[in-house]
Amino acid sequence: MIFSLPFTALTGLVLIFADPAIAAGIVDNHKSDLCSVAARRFPNRVSFPGSTEYENQKGSYYIAQARALAPDCLFRPTSTREVSDFVKLATAHDPCHQQRGNCSVSKPLFSMRGGGHTLWAGAAGAAGGLTVDLRGLNAVTLSADKKMASVGGGSNFADVYPQLVPHNLTVLGGRTPGVAAGGLHNGDAALYKQLIQIWEEGITAIKSMQGLRSQFYLQPSPVTNGTNSLGVPAGAADLVSASITINWDEAADDSMATGAAKAMMARQQAVVRSAGLSAPFVYLNYADVSQDPIRTYGQDNVRRLWAASRKYDPQGLWQTRVQGYKLPKV
Repeated sequence: MIFSLPFTALTGLVLIFADPAIAAGIVDNHKSDLCSVAARRFPNRVSFPGSTEYENQKGSYYIAQARALAPDCLFRPTSTREVSDFVKLATAHDPCHQQRGNCSVSKPLFSMRGGGHTLWAGAAGAAGGLTVDLRGLNAVTLSADKKMASVGGGSNFADVYPQLVPHNLTVLGGRTPGVAAGGLHNGDAALYKQLIQIWEEGITAIKSMQGLRSQFYLQPSPVTNGTNSLGVPAGAADLVSASITINWDEAADDSMATGAAKAMMARQQAVVRSAGLSAPFVYLNYADVSQDPIRTYGQDNVRRLWAASRKYDPQGLWQTRVQGYKLPKV
């Protein structure tokens, strides 16, 4: 059995992270320039702090750390045309490129959100700037022969599956409510006992943490025909991914929890490597911010991704001005 061993971001209900109080009626001096421009270009699509829509959207992220981030505004498109027009608008109004400055993803121009289910803060939002909420792109349509389902990038799989049930069909998707199509599909016996034992020992070592909850997953990977950018070989039927999640209540325990998870994963990886069963692939949607999943796709695939990036994003907007995993240098 071949394993890939990513670990999830180690977050959960961090109760100490209450959302900051936001006064109603925030006006233009609290808006970033892009927020103001987008609000004029897309009437009734942009919400600001203090509005019910903003607070509801901000509060719907899966983890507390993401809910604690406060963007300047939220843009919720309802069509791919609006998304395309927004990207053009953002590029034209990016002061970094206009001034030929030192562009840095640490201060993103905007962020992208699907279901908001990724398990590390900053993957689908940022403090300040504009966040694009894609959940309005939620249409599900079947081809005439019912062999292909077209699913909007913001579609919640909890809503997708019931629409396909009457046709006795399903799609490969998320297993947890709140997971959206865009984010999920951008990423995708003695040995078992050893891995589980390592996890149990690691959790026992931090059992004093308040509100400690943890899960260790072993999940078979889908068999592909080789047509993918992930470096997963065609017909590989023995790939299994492992992931560790830890939830806790107190922010003071962040370092202890993340350190424990990294130590557990390192021990598990060593066991799998020693058995000659390690695979390089790291599943992006379960990876931690400290990992580099795209690099595990292999140099040939990374070069193809760079070629596509240079063709469709010649200014490097998605590599330098939007948060998330970036293409590694080759």
